[in-house]
Amino acid sequence: MKKVVDYTEELALYWDTIMRAWSEHCGKRPVIECDLSVGRVAACPAIEYINGLSMRTRKATLREYDRAVREGGMMVFIRDSEREVLQSYSFILEAQQKQKMPNQRLQRTRKKRRAVQRGSPQSR
Repeated sequence: MKKVVDYTEELALYWDTIMRAWSEHCGKRPVIECDLSVGRVAACPAIEYINGLSMRTRKATLREYDRAVREGGMMVFIRDSEREVLQSYSFILEAQQKQKMPNQRLQRTRKKRRAVQRGSPQSR
């Protein structure tokens, strides 16, 4: 099983751009993808993006996305082509936190995970 990579520093580096993409498209409830290999942040249609994931992760990711949206949050995907990782982070955005990086991470998922634990989110 691959080690879970913490992308907190990368999120902090791209946070202003992530928030700009979110604020420009939040009415459409997108997912935000931060592609580290090309240094790009993009707002993507959520359902199309989630439907492009593997069958194994699609259902759990859709549930987490729905939860984040219900709670006034967003879902950010970090794509790291070098490590072959696609990892999601869900954030609750409170009015006073919208310009700062949120400190609450709800879920992380990884591409190519061999063992899946059901019923409990991954935590550090």
